[in-house]
Amino acid sequence: MKLIRFYHTFHHRRQGHWLTNFRLFELSVWFHMLGRSLVSIFIPVLLLQHGYTLQAVIVYFIIFFGVDVPLNWVADRLIRRFGAVEVTIAGIGSYIAFLLAFSLMPPSGWGTLLVMALFLAIYDTFFWVGHMYIFAVSEDTKADSSTDAGIMQIVRKLGSMAGPMVGGVLLILGTEYVLIAGSIALLGMSMVPLLFMRRLVDKPRTSPRPLLEFLKHPRDRFNLSTMLLYAFHGTAEDDLWPIFIFLTFGTIGSVALLASIAAAASLIFSYIAGRISKYHAVGLIAIGSFAIMLIWLGRISLSTPVFEGASFVSSFYYVSLVLVGFFALFISIPLEGGILARGKETEPLSAMTYRNAASMFTPFLLYLVLFVLLEVFKISFAIAAVSMLMLVLLASLFARMVPRPQERSL
Repeated sequence: MKLIRFYHTFHHRRQGHWLTNFRLFELSVWFHMLGRSLVSIFIPVLLLQHGYTLQAVIVYFIIFFGVDVPLNWVADRLIRRFGAVEVTIAGIGSYIAFLLAFSLMPPSGWGTLLVMALFLAIYDTFFWVGHMYIFAVSEDTKADSSTDAGIMQIVRKLGSMAGPMVGGVLLILGTEYVLIAGSIALLGMSMVPLLFMRRLVDKPRTSPRPLLEFLKHPRDRFNLSTMLLYAFHGTAEDDLWPIFIFLTFGTIGSVALLASIAAAASLIFSYIAGRISKYHAVGLIAIGSFAIMLIWLGRISLSTPVFEGASFVSSFYYVSLVLVGFFALFISIPLEGGILARGKETEPLSAMTYRNAASMFTPFLLYLVLFVLLEVFKISFAIAAVSMLMLVLLASLFARMVPRPQERSL
């Protein structure tokens, strides 16, 4: 605590006003996403290469998400006591511990998976709840929450676009430890800008909103329900689709290309989606959900034996990434903007806590189902498609319930 106060004082005396808290926050997020993206998409694939079975990887995800959900309220309490900056830094430190456990502990052991899952859960709750709260209370965020969410997506994608390609090259060259060391160095650098943030009120001055009170407002219910359904797609797209691509094509390079294309597509469309989402938020969510549902159905169809060996299948898989990257923003940016706007109106930390808990609860249920079933990929892809259809229906229902002029403030 004293060290952080020293940095706050030093920064106040030595730096100009151009380097605001929000700019420092953006810099921290950029370094963090670059360091994390070097390795994050490869972890499940590397676990398979280290001798773990696909079923063991599913168990790893069950432990991670199962611990993650209740830890969100621990993160909430710690932020209220110590501040969001300190908790965010602790979260980054936990991800560094996660990487060290992965690289130093014996491979193919259940103890390694358990330790990794615990450190990853601490990271996810502490970092995501903490840094989203910092974003919400930054003095530089505007009243236009959708545009803010779009800018935040751009910062994240800028950091995560180059990481997978660099990581893939290093893994192809057989330098896994260099990759992890580089990731740890960048994650360490991401802590530094947070130490220089000055006069930031990173402890809530209001009491937390109980869940039942939170759910009384129709917009909060819609946002939380949307997050729960969207997380089915997010889990299938971010966790399971890379594993499917690796097992299909058998190369690390295919996974690296996958992540880079997805990040580049999201980067290109993020600001545009942020500018237009404030006008037709619910409609955009419905359009994005319907389009993603069709893409999942196309992927499922092309993964059947009928199309096995067809030359256009691999091309469609990669083209579908661009399409998903585009249409996913129709959902994520209005959703993040809506949660951010409602958080500013009520109590930001509770909004961020419920947001992250909801996004982790759905994957926990999905992996429990997949653990019981023998077919992992087709079932998860089908569930993702069905969840997008349900989101279309939910958005349509909500649009009829809320008067059109109010749609702007979702």
